Amino acid sequence: MRGIAKGIVGALIASMLSMSSANALTLHTVTFEENLPSGTSQVAFQTSAVSTTLTPLGSLVPSFNYPNHSFVSWNTQPTGSGTKYLNGAVFSFSSDTTLYAQWQSPNQVVTFRQNRTLSDQTYASEIKNAPSNLTLFSNLNPQFSNPGYGFVGWNTEASGKGTSYLDGAKYSFATSVTLYAQWVKVITTSSPLVLVGVVRHSRDQATIQRLATTINSRHFHRIEVVQVGAAKSGPASATKVASSLTQLLLQRGGPEVTVVIRRVGNIGSLNFAEVFAS
Repeated sequence: MRGIAKGIVGALIASMLSMSSANALTLHTVTFEENLPSGTSQVAFQTSAVSTTLTPLGSLVPSFNYPNHSFVSWNTQPTGSGTKYLNGAVFSFSSDTTLYAQWQSPNQVVTFRQNRTLSDQTYASEIKNAPSNLTLFSNLNPQFSNPGYGFVGWNTEASGKGTSYLDGAKYSFATSVTLYAQWVKVITTSSPLVLVGVVRHSRDQATIQRLATTINSRHFHRIEVVQVGAAKSGPASATKVASSLTQLLLQRGGPEVTVVIRRVGNIGSLNFAEVFAS
């Protein structure tokens, strides 16, 4: 009898241990990654076996910090292309996971100045915190104008001796900057000259062909190619652009066209050609 009782007790204990093992909860760890773009990033950990809120950023040990940036959220991918979790969000802890801090730089301002005169106070602005194309000149609010002159680009100096940017150029928005409109004198004709396009390199035949098509379709009779930049045979030589346009127009049997070539002095580091027509 004692042996039978002992066997029953053993079976009960084994059964209880088996049930306890089946009901045991598994711990999982979330690794928080500071995710700085360079240098060494801090890491912190949180472990749980049940769904619970993530440790708030301000309570992590060690503390996370990206100078001049603000924390936005967590993400399962360093680039922010994975699953997003807000600060202190509820997390399942059903598996081990790494969450990468997502940071946002403060907004920076690009101030556009009309720059007709030294006392000209007309301006527009663009505010962003990530690399982006500058607002196109034609989309500025208020719109800029300078009667008798054509817009040719932007410069960090009113005189045009600073850093130059083409219309709609990419800007980092890492810092705020003031950009001054740069103008060139336009020769007055019976019909107002309009800007047909910009050629950045004389070998850019696709752009030159597109301009020739526009000139043909709108029956322009006068073309003015303005070389902006000091180089005599730079990336967008006015002479080469005008020659290519003339050849294309002759091939297409368009109207007789008068071609004028002008050069503007050094405007920053830019070198391109603008094509006007009337």
